[in-house]
Amino acid sequence: MAVVAMFFSQCDTKDEAIPAYVHIDSAVIKTLVGQGTAMHAIAGVQIYANNRSMGVFPLPCNVPILAQGATTIIVQAMVYENGSNSVLKPFLSLGTCDTIIQLKTGQTTNLSAVPFAFRYNTKIAWNEDFEDNSSSLIPLIYNSKADTQYVANTIYSLNNKWVGNSRALHINLASADTNKYFDLRNFNYLSNLPIDGRSIILEFDLKNTEPLQLYIQRKNSSGEQIIPYYYIGAINTNWTRYYINLAYEISGQESSATYKVLYSFYKKSGSSNGQILIDNIRLTYLE
Repeated sequence: MAVVAMFFSQCDTKDEAIPAYVHIDSAVIKTLVGQGTAMHAIAGVQIYANNRSMGVFPLPCNVPILAQGATTIIVQAMVYENGSNSVLKPFLSLGTCDTIIQLKTGQTTNLSAVPFAFRYNTKIAWNEDFEDNSSSLIPLIYNSKADTQYVANTIYSLNNKWVGNSRALHINLASADTNKYFDLRNFNYLSNLPIDGRSIILEFDLKNTEPLQLYIQRKNSSGEQIIPYYYIGAINTNWTRYYINLAYEISGQESSATYKVLYSFYKKSGSSNGQILIDNIRLTYLE
């Protein structure tokens, strides 16, 4: 029994491995001409250290890593898709941020404002920030004439960042609107979208007093269909950025099918006017 007791005593006193830490406070996107806005809602990161996954972490985060010395760190941007606020998904249109840092046991190394850029094979199929005073979103002809749509300057702030003026699409729903809705969609059909399940991410910023039903308008050999896709019932008093993955409807469809995105706003009960602001639309996928 004395030998057994000595064995367990040695196990209890054995030093446990002490990790080093990497602290990541935020992320930034660096865009080129034609790639759209650098505004984003990257909410988390997936971390690899020396090609081993350390896990997924919401920002800001402290990542424990059992490594010392020169360590290769790979960071993948993560976002909340389709309105989720609990499950982070990789935003694959953005490339990873790769770096080598010196880690020391028990110490923290800071990575501030981790930079991401679009991959070389990212297709930007639709990009609309309204900065040229025009809009690729057009209202449908059966909308009420009491409602108005125009591009104008507005105060913009997303998560207390990028505070300043931005040109955005304004939609005013008049109390005299007996239709109780306002529909608009992109002017040109989107074609050659991948049908193999790859992510097709529609980003946009929204500030709204009325709920939004997002539809996909699909045209194929069977004709044209309008499919309800995603509902935003939340009222956003501040600018909110959404990442909607359209792959769930487009996957498995005819390769020749073409698409439009239809925004339909429903006026709530009551006689007050409603207002919706949309900005920074971008549709991306990997070619």
